Amino acid sequence: MLLYVFVAVFPLLVYYLYYKVVEEVTPDEQKQTQKYIDRRFLWLIIAAFPMFLLIGIRGARMGNDTGAYQRYFREMQAIPWEDVIGTNDFEPGFLIFEKILTYLTSSAFIFQCICALICMLTVVSFANRLKTEQFSFLFFFATMGIYTFMFTGLRQVLAMCICLFSYRYVENRKILKFAICVALAFTFHRSSILFAVAYFIYNRKINVINSLVYIIAGVLSYLNLDIIQEWFNEQLDYEYGVEGNTGGYIFTAVVAIITLFSMVMIFLFKKHDKDTRGVMNMNYIALLFWVLRIATRIAERPSYYFLFFTSAILCYGISAPEKSTDRAVYKLFVYGALGALFIYRMMTNFSKLVPFQIYSF
Repeated sequence: MLLYVFVAVFPLLVYYLYYKVVEEVTPDEQKQTQKYIDRRFLWLIIAAFPMFLLIGIRGARMGNDTGAYQRYFREMQAIPWEDVIGTNDFEPGFLIFEKILTYLTSSAFIFQCICALICMLTVVSFANRLKTEQFSFLFFFATMGIYTFMFTGLRQVLAMCICLFSYRYVENRKILKFAICVALAFTFHRSSILFAVAYFIYNRKINVINSLVYIIAGVLSYLNLDIIQEWFNEQLDYEYGVEGNTGGYIFTAVVAIITLFSMVMIFLFKKHDKDTRGVMNMNYIALLFWVLRIATRIAERPSYYFLFFTSAILCYGISAPEKSTDRAVYKLFVYGALGALFIYRMMTNFSKLVPFQIYSF
């Protein structure tokens, strides 16, 4: 347990050191120069390295599907190219990705490390693009459950990272590059097609009318969950069904509180701009999925594509106050609350990850 707490808190320790070494000698007006951004990126890699190291060196039982993915990679060594597609029910992009890596290594351990490296670079790159609280994002990423999901759902995790990378094309309104990324993610995990909504929802105004639209969409989705699930099953060749009430109340409340808190802070301190509007709209989708999660567990996995933005909007929320003392109070409160939630979930939802076991050679 203490190991997971350490890797979650480590970004905040690096955050403190970074501002002592770098930030104090960097004028505010130069904060967004390329040299500054590149230097910060390296510090963010240091901050994120321990948590992704655990993903790379984890043993077969660390995550529901980890052992199976290790076995599939070993089996891929002997499969000829003409038989790669259709080897199992995995999407073709992931199978080709696995086959290519067999030319680099025959070790499932190195395969895991390569996947962890891809994830780390993607998450850190996204954090570095935020206009504020980049190190806090890594702490929120670890404590809100996205990180722990990376121990098990490898195909979806890679698809999530491709989608997260594509967000820069949403910001820059480059629809062709965005579409290519989503199409690539689709070949790793079909559920990633849901991320296509990001391009169209990104720039919607945050006002009463659009808020009502979101609420109505949420209510209609909840009431027609069976129909929606059946449609997605037909389109994506899935066989999922609505599982009935399976909990999720606590985390749904957490996402709702983060949404409300961040909105109040951003609007109260007049920090509302294009960046915060885009992230806030993406976070609404995460909240919608967690409302649906109350009715069916199936809604949890699609939410992970958008939970990155729940962490991101919280970064903008805690940085909104003008006074540094006020920001410090809000940060301490949020860090403490999410830290306590993280420990609680590690003792309950993710108890199978404790104690940590290293890869068995």
